[in-house]
Amino acid sequence: MKLGYGLDPEVELGPYTTKGGMQKILDWTEKSLAEGAKIVLDGRSVKVKDHPKGYFLGPIILENVNPDMAMAKEEAFGAVSALLRADSLDQAIEWINTKTNLGHSACIMTTSGRNARKFTREVNVGNVGVNVGVAQPYAFFPLGSRRESFVGTAKSRLASMKMFMDEKTVTTRWA
Repeated sequence: MKLGYGLDPEVELGPYTTKGGMQKILDWTEKSLAEGAKIVLDGRSVKVKDHPKGYFLGPIILENVNPDMAMAKEEAFGAVSALLRADSLDQAIEWINTKTNLGHSACIMTTSGRNARKFTREVNVGNVGVNVGVAQPYAFFPLGSRRESFVGTAKSRLASMKMFMDEKTVTTRWA
């Protein structure tokens, strides 16, 4: 993954806008490791040659995260992913719907259309991903959240008039 100046078309991951934003991700990562998570991909010590003073982090992937850890309960807007492994689809849906007050997004990796439908219908989040790493729709789709999450366009502009609707955007990829 190429890190660098965010407006360079060849760059895949730009810097954080503030040192505080970058530090928040570093703090969550350290807290998760102290709580028992294991790091699979560690982007904490990347250096970008042309921008030595930039606030850069490479991707961070944590596994062995459980629903009671801070990383699973708080929204981390950065290049960090927390992998939670449930014993069943029903348990995963229960965790998403009851273990946090947030509802921005959730993803499932599956080969089962039946499980994908069940997941997309039952999780109480604004953005659902099926077989994608991040539930991020294309720019022309509304990006919304549910519950205590308040991020995205679905709570603004014309979408704010749809006060009696509860929309959900689903992004899927099938091989």
